[in-house]
Amino acid sequence: MVQGIHADICVSFELGGRAYEAVGFLKKCEEYVLGHEMLRRTDQDRRVVGAHEWVHRVTHRDELPDELRRFCLATNNPGPLLLGDIKYLYYAYGEWGVHWSHLEDPWGIDTLVLRRRSDAAGA
Repeated sequence: MVQGIHADICVSFELGGRAYEAVGFLKKCEEYVLGHEMLRRTDQDRRVVGAHEWVHRVTHRDELPDELRRFCLATNNPGPLLLGDIKYLYYAYGEWGVHWSHLEDPWGIDTLVLRRRSDAAGA
């Protein structure tokens, strides 16, 4: 269980020399929001990882901090099946895997959003 307000979570780290952060998005007393709202809250300055950074992210996923293993790490990279699907990383069986879910699905306390750190947005 996350202590405090989910939206206050911000874990900074580097992958393959690039600066990223994993951030929360739920307000006090919220259990979930739909994916569209999750991205609206976290991507106002277009830093959420999308298709252009997906290969880099997946190539270096073994460098993700251990403290993120209990979360699904959502991106803005389209999934392979339906319009509105987005990919996320999850940790299971000793490694990071890739899956996808729809923006109309509920995204909750077990999810953080991956984005470039603001101090690295222009890099």
